[in-house]
Amino acid sequence: MDEQEQIKHLIVETEEAIKFFSNEKKPDLERSTCAAFLRCLGIDVNVEEIESYSDEPPDVIYKEARFEIKELLDDDRRRHDEYKKKLERLKKAKKLSDLSQPYTPTFVTIRDIAKRSCTLLEKHSKRYDKALISSLDILIYFNLMDYYLDEEFVEPDITDLKAQGWRSVSMVSGSSAFVFCAQDSAPDFLLKNVGDLKQPSNIMGLFDLE
Repeated sequence: MDEQEQIKHLIVETEEAIKFFSNEKKPDLERSTCAAFLRCLGIDVNVEEIESYSDEPPDVIYKEARFEIKELLDDDRRRHDEYKKKLERLKKAKKLSDLSQPYTPTFVTIRDIAKRSCTLLEKHSKRYDKALISSLDILIYFNLMDYYLDEEFVEPDITDLKAQGWRSVSMVSGSSAFVFCAQDSAPDFLLKNVGDLKQPSNIMGLFDLE
């Protein structure tokens, strides 16, 4: 595949991403996030068992799990606009080097993600009824720009997360998953993975719904 063919391929992928991240596709995004999490845990998931819930919350039901999906994004980030700008750059590009941009990755620990997740969930813990909170399995999609999980494990402080009262709180990224905490009433597959960082060797197709 030459450079022009690669650029055309990237244009198609970006156009698909614009459609996928539209409001109409929100249920599919939530289901794919759940699928990625389950696969990271080593579950051979049948995606037909991951069902959108019409009367949310929760957003997604998988067997006995009631997943409420929350996305951890950069402040003021507008992902739909982000992909539209990317598409404009691709359509103007004559060669792959035209697409290069400054890139400085930042690494964060599980402890830091726990703190950020707690802050993200705080407003919801105050808005939701306590009975509802205790029935929900929160799944955080960690999606900060140019941030990657540090391979060195640092034990997270989950005191404040547990105090919010969720049945369970977990996170998934593009390459890993972690269950921060889970009450005794949470599904067994969550309970047995509490505190165990999961990083599958093959991350291809994690978010697929096929």
